[in-house]
Amino acid sequence: MKKIIFSVSVVALVMMGVCWTGCSKSGKSAEELRADSIAMADSIARADSIARADSIAKVMEAANNAYNQVMKNYLNRNGECEYFMFDITGDGQPELWVKTGTCEADYKLYVYTFDQEAKQLFKTDAGHCDFYQGQDYVVKRLAMMGYAVWNKISYNGKIESKQTFEENISGEQDYKQPSEPKVEMKKFVPVKTEADVVDEKVQARITDFYNRYVFGTSEMTSSVAKEYCTDRLIKKLMADYEYEGGGYAVWDFRTDAQDGDGPSKIKSVTPIGDNQYKASFLDMGFKGSRVITVKWVNDVPLFDMVK
Repeated sequence: MKKIIFSVSVVALVMMGVCWTGCSKSGKSAEELRADSIAMADSIARADSIARADSIAKVMEAANNAYNQVMKNYLNRNGECEYFMFDITGDGQPELWVKTGTCEADYKLYVYTFDQEAKQLFKTDAGHCDFYQGQDYVVKRLAMMGYAVWNKISYNGKIESKQTFEENISGEQDYKQPSEPKVEMKKFVPVKTEADVVDEKVQARITDFYNRYVFGTSEMTSSVAKEYCTDRLIKKLMADYEYEGGGYAVWDFRTDAQDGDGPSKIKSVTPIGDNQYKASFLDMGFKGSRVITVKWVNDVPLFDMVK
């Protein structure tokens, strides 16, 4: 951005110089040329402001996308995700503060900044905790079972946490409240993107395949194989089939377990990047998983590899 500002400023100075040196040749008075140069400089300044605003907007969009992905991952993993935004580093760009976990016993607070990508700066326990926002710091207050402790989270080249207060109360006493305003956590609600729609389509297809052909009673025929698999995977499934008469080794999608009394069912299908999806399941009661690589053919996701 500094390069853009420098270039625009140089252009403005050069153009103003041209206006002044061209005074005698243009026939315009010095006052008229001065007005022209001011108008030109104003026009360039406006263009510079627009360029800077556009650059800032792109950075903000990239940061929002990165932060959304961070929270989406926590939400998928833990089932709960709350957040607030606060600029603790003082660089003018608010950091993302995420509280996530499955219960009070394992809640954590993570702080992320954006520098081309989301980068974690800090992590601390967050069970039974509230947060209070100062001018350039955050107070974490843990309060439970008659005991409370405060920590001041501040930035000095890195984020640090230092205990500043503790108390023990009894009976009907109330915990002391920090003077700073309490942070209102926002519940993260994921925004569905085009990539999410694609993932949902693949997830539904893998789930359907497992329910019908891997753990279900439907037969894996040649037409079914062509409907769900690429030619490469079809050849492998045929090569892995050990019995006479030919067929498809649908067991490649399961564990190596031979016997078990428990249920067999698909539990989840999770996108892990590069067109790969992790299918997690129970196989006769045994936990298992397979990574399925998908290849899109004529807008249809086909299974290309399973491992």
